[in-house]
Amino acid sequence: MSSLGRLPNSSTAAINRKHPRLSIYRATTLLVMLALAVGPSVAAYQGHNGACTTLSLVFGVWLTILYWIGFYEHECSEGAPLALRFIFDICLFQASRDLCFRDRAATFTLGLLGKRKRVGDVEQGFQPELDEDASFNTLLFLNLHHRKHVSNEIPKFNKLKRTRMAPSGLVPNIWHFDVRYIHLEPVPGHVLFLFQPESKYVHMEHLPLHRTDPYKYFPETADQAAPELVRAIVHAFNSGFALEGIEMAKQEARAPWALKTEEKNLAVAVGKEMKRVGVIPALCGIGVSSKNVVDAALGSFLELFAHLAGAPPTTPLQFPHSIFFNYDPNANLPPEVAEREQGQDSEMELVLQYIRLIDNCSPMTKEKVDARVPGVHGIFSESQTMLRKPFAEVLQAAEVGDPMMFVDCAARSYLGLGCTRDRQTARNYLIEAAFHPKATEATRATAHAMLTRWYHDMSGPGGSMRMRYLYASLHHACLAVTYAKPISPPGFSIPQILLAFTKMQDLILKDNPPVKTQYPALFAALKEAKDRCDRDTQASYERMKQPLRYRCAVLGCGIEADHGRMLKRCASSCDDDKKPYYCSKECQKKDWPNHKGFCKPGMPCSVIDAEKTLKSAPFGGKSKQGQRSVLVNTGGGEMSFSSSTMSAQDLKEMREAVERMGMEDGEKDGFRRMAEHMRNLGVEIVQTKI
Repeated sequence: MSSLGRLPNSSTAAINRKHPRLSIYRATTLLVMLALAVGPSVAAYQGHNGACTTLSLVFGVWLTILYWIGFYEHECSEGAPLALRFIFDICLFQASRDLCFRDRAATFTLGLLGKRKRVGDVEQGFQPELDEDASFNTLLFLNLHHRKHVSNEIPKFNKLKRTRMAPSGLVPNIWHFDVRYIHLEPVPGHVLFLFQPESKYVHMEHLPLHRTDPYKYFPETADQAAPELVRAIVHAFNSGFALEGIEMAKQEARAPWALKTEEKNLAVAVGKEMKRVGVIPALCGIGVSSKNVVDAALGSFLELFAHLAGAPPTTPLQFPHSIFFNYDPNANLPPEVAEREQGQDSEMELVLQYIRLIDNCSPMTKEKVDARVPGVHGIFSESQTMLRKPFAEVLQAAEVGDPMMFVDCAARSYLGLGCTRDRQTARNYLIEAAFHPKATEATRATAHAMLTRWYHDMSGPGGSMRMRYLYASLHHACLAVTYAKPISPPGFSIPQILLAFTKMQDLILKDNPPVKTQYPALFAALKEAKDRCDRDTQASYERMKQPLRYRCAVLGCGIEADHGRMLKRCASSCDDDKKPYYCSKECQKKDWPNHKGFCKPGMPCSVIDAEKTLKSAPFGGKSKQGQRSVLVNTGGGEMSFSSSTMSAQDLKEMREAVERMGMEDGEKDGFRRMAEHMRNLGVEIVQTKI
């Protein structure tokens, strides 16, 4: 009799009576092994693993089941060594570990009965049966793992067998490639897309290849994109398009006969980079794909993207098209940025731009909101301290472990302040600050907000923007407001984010409604800001209904306030709605001859300047401390200066000093430009009219 079902000298019934747990062992083992086999098998035939891998898995499972059943019976027989129990336990543990962890089949099993979940920062893909010339299959591969750098990638690539036809001999060994930006959350990034037109064979590699930092890779020119593309192409062919951790049928890795892409600029740049790193000359001539190939690649990528996103894109703006580098990244920069590039700004103007950039991108704190505007002296003192530190010293402090110094370095590089202006370098510093392990929430929020400004600089006429710049800015804006939420009072968040995306909101949602659900934190912050702005607007309207309460009654004084307590009203018997308010006792005494005749019940208002519009008081709600403001006529236009600490007399003396200051025509032009730069800067300058 076979030892599989019965022992040689005993009946099955006798064994079961002697070893009652044997039947339980058999049944449990069988059910567990069937579950381990059926789950991955179903997943595989849904397109999650290679069929050859699944057959190997099932075959191994059934052999293991047969062996274990017989092994248990042998163990239970008379005279079996006790050591067999230990050996069996080791075999059981090893087999279970191999089955569960030797490939990724188990990771898909959990999601079979429900909606598949995408893991953290890894976009999941699927891999049908491996067959190069199977035109009826769409062969899709997605590299899910970090790749180890191999120093001999290029020599290995050059030694690969290279033929005109694929190993099957049925399809040409010619490949189309391009680079695309996948905007799917939580970690968007660029990918290399490889496509064999006749077999519909598709392969993708994350960029950068090792995924050490996907945020840093954001090329703006073909030359910037080429080095990482070449590394990814070489690695893909060297590895035979294999996925790390997934067992596949062994096949001979081959180099392509030719490579083509959609855009001429990218073809030239990749060919130049291949030549530079030592790829054989035959492959350095990158061709341009035909329209039919490009259309076929688009269709295949649409299938893949629908799988990654969980559904097909509902609007054309949701689909990641191949990236064209046929544009000048500096051509559509805003006027002030273009002016900086031409070196027309003075050092002081650059300092003001620095202050404005940092301040607008920093989260609003309760202290800032209560003060309404920060003090002039403090901000300029900080800027002077910053100027005294050389760029190298600031960078060293950042590298030692002060993430906020990376923000400082980014602002300097962005503006060309004390160093050469470089957009890419500035962006790299911001990435360092945003994801530094020691960064505070305020630092992260500021860095992400500055990144949105970096992307928005590429806006063209009418606010148009390339889609990957838009999606990248939305991603960083979402992170910025998330980090700012614990810091900022409701409705304030970060000025740069609120100002930029409030202007863009209608344009974005008009043709791309899914964006609102894709970035909920951002649009929630915009709604809070709108609600707060509506309340502030109502408060301003209330002040306009009682303009006398917020303006000094003396003709020509010009002092206004955002809170009634900052001015003193007449304490005599005139009607409440006709009472004049004064910024000081001096003004009250000065106006008494004019008001004396009207200071009785039922008399009209004595205020000569009864205009309802407040000219210098800040628009919106009231500050916690209350502020006085004054309008100043300068060579660069009208400016409104506000302060919660300066007396009314101090404000008037400052106005007189500024207005007496004589300026040559050249100085007036410079002051006018400075005033324009400071228009939205909260340095006690809340309104400017040029």
